[in-house]
Amino acid sequence: MKLLETIFIFEWRQLCRQRWLLSGLCLFAAISLLSVYSANRTVGKRFVQADNIHAAYRTDLDAALKRFTDTSTAKGKAEARTAGMAAVINFRLPQNAVKYPEPLAALSLGLTDIQPWHEQIRYVKNYNDVTNMPVNNPMTLFAGNFDLAFVVIYFLPLLVLAYCYSLYASEKEAGTLAMLAIQAGSVARVIRLKLLFRFLVLAALLLIINALGFALAEKRAAPGVPQMLLWCLLSLLYLLFWLGIAYLMVAFRQGATATGLYLAGCWMLVLVILPSLANTFVQQRHPLPMKDEIAAYRRHQAEEIWNTPARILSDSFNRYNPQYASTADPAKDTLRLSTRYVAGYYELLDRRMERVIIPYEQEINERNRQLTLLSAWNPASAAQEWLNTLAGTEISAYHQFSLQADQFQESWQAFLYDFHIPGKQLQAADFGRFPVFRYHPPELPVRRMLYEALRLLAGLCVLFAAGSFVFNRKDQAS
Repeated sequence: MKLLETIFIFEWRQLCRQRWLLSGLCLFAAISLLSVYSANRTVGKRFVQADNIHAAYRTDLDAALKRFTDTSTAKGKAEARTAGMAAVINFRLPQNAVKYPEPLAALSLGLTDIQPWHEQIRYVKNYNDVTNMPVNNPMTLFAGNFDLAFVVIYFLPLLVLAYCYSLYASEKEAGTLAMLAIQAGSVARVIRLKLLFRFLVLAALLLIINALGFALAEKRAAPGVPQMLLWCLLSLLYLLFWLGIAYLMVAFRQGATATGLYLAGCWMLVLVILPSLANTFVQQRHPLPMKDEIAAYRRHQAEEIWNTPARILSDSFNRYNPQYASTADPAKDTLRLSTRYVAGYYELLDRRMERVIIPYEQEINERNRQLTLLSAWNPASAAQEWLNTLAGTEISAYHQFSLQADQFQESWQAFLYDFHIPGKQLQAADFGRFPVFRYHPPELPVRRMLYEALRLLAGLCVLFAAGSFVFNRKDQAS
């Protein structure tokens, strides 16, 4: 206990005297806070955009309801006659599926800038819809997101490198290592106690920054306690991982320059080389087809189906939608451009598009699964993925949104088809029965995250055991 107190007092004095190190800690804190502010602005813009979408819809809804009663002019009377037509409502009043940012999205933007978060819903699917894709500056996409997760994943290891590269060499050059080793019983124990002090300093700084990030996130939606605890747990384990690497590199008892180069090489390996190799491997194993091939296939099928005889399309629609059979009128339905002809056209087109869309999505899912499996073996990639998961900005969240938007489109189609196919008009009261889209995020995989945390903890034990083994071998050799 006396040794622990001696080393901690000495380390604290050293920290206060080394202005460059204090400046580095302050710089890291400033960059972290800047990243939280920058990401909060990005998320704030997303909230404003989503609110504007809903405000525009409410304006269109009021205008659509007004057409039922505004018959003071000839134009108003003409619009009142068509105000309840399902096709007109579908065109003038498309529904909106919107994915609002999750509470911790401002700490880890993830795929926010490249995944669709809004879809306009009509009773016919639009496979070429580009309005739901976010528009971004290509240079911004190339640089990546600047958020707290980025700072933790990439900059925190550099801070550990700067703080620990001279852990052994500085004591040896000062001539105090031998005396401390005699009191501690071994050099390894001295280094571990010094690492413990550094961990407490960096962990305190990290937790303070996390707390400030949570406080800013609460301005829009309070994050859940499990999310905040898991975020802190994962960030601390990630810090411990890099301290374990530092301990292993210091165990070789090289000079400060050599140890610094070793640590820089580890940073390059874990954060640049391994992710690049994993991405290249998956891209070679699972190359994605170009989306223009899907668009070309749709154009070809659309032309072919449009030239199909009206009776065939009408019968096809009736066969797959028996709920509308009671209102069928063969004489009317077999005319070109009849309601069932057009509905049958779009339904047949949807079924044929599924032939290419489903394999395409399966290939994407398999590609993402392979990337996830490979990332699980890289602590940096795994930590990034789990921070995105906590923030609701990972690929599975946007896949969930896409599935729910498709389900909502089917609900909207079924609602309007109940009026459109029989040729009935909606009344103003029917507008209150419109289906409403509500996004439900995927369930947080707490057990799996805890399992990954335990696996990372096991890796830390291996690193520290390897470091202690190297220290012992060096002691025996000397």
